[in-house]
Amino acid sequence: MGAWLRRIVVSVGIGGMSYLIMLGIMVLSVVYDRELEPVVTYAFDTGRGIITALDKLVSGSHWGQVAVNHLRERVNMTHVVLSIPAIIVATIIFGIPFNRLLGGTRTALQRISIDILPVFKNPANKHRAISLTAEQFRFAFGNAIPEAESDELFEKWAIPAPGKPLFEAAAANFNPHSPAKVATDNQGRGPLLLIMGGKDHTVPEAVTRSTLKQYRHSEATTDILEFPDRAHSLTIDHGWREVADACLTWLDGQGL
Repeated sequence: MGAWLRRIVVSVGIGGMSYLIMLGIMVLSVVYDRELEPVVTYAFDTGRGIITALDKLVSGSHWGQVAVNHLRERVNMTHVVLSIPAIIVATIIFGIPFNRLLGGTRTALQRISIDILPVFKNPANKHRAISLTAEQFRFAFGNAIPEAESDELFEKWAIPAPGKPLFEAAAANFNPHSPAKVATDNQGRGPLLLIMGGKDHTVPEAVTRSTLKQYRHSEATTDILEFPDRAHSLTIDHGWREVADACLTWLDGQGL
């Protein structure tokens, strides 16, 4: 199937499923009005908080204000607010698997979703330490190395890790005091080197390049090193010396 046709089919499928999920949420909100009222209220408050932030951002711009006012009208509509979680859920449970079934490749966002789904599938994991299976480790870390080496690294290095940082990062944009907040415009910091694996599923290339762009307002040194054929295991697998040597060369160049 052609890429354009596959995207159309998947998009229509996601749209249809998200519509059904949205209707389901609306029905539940009517049946369980008292129980779900805090959830709906939180959704509206979050939407209005985003609009308030955008309003300040475009202050003084006529067309910016027009756009924000347009969004403000939409945020006050129940179906628009409910469509956001519906689309996210539909993409995860239908769009990603169906796209894969039709021969499509995973986007950066899809790879991240699949990688962290074992943590987010249960809200209680925020207060737990979560372990990956060997298969999950293979996808998240060892996808660019032989399976035998991936399994060996899993046995040697994999330990349970707290789910809390992932939950904090997921909510960072809605929490002005988030512990995940980073001062990317800090002028007084030391040199920063970003390491990027071209086959990394956990932190895809697009995410690392986006991170680099976020530091553009700082005059401090920010560089990136790319290893096209490496994945997230690049610092612990058989090719770690190549990465270490490149980092040491960069440090020498910074006089460190």
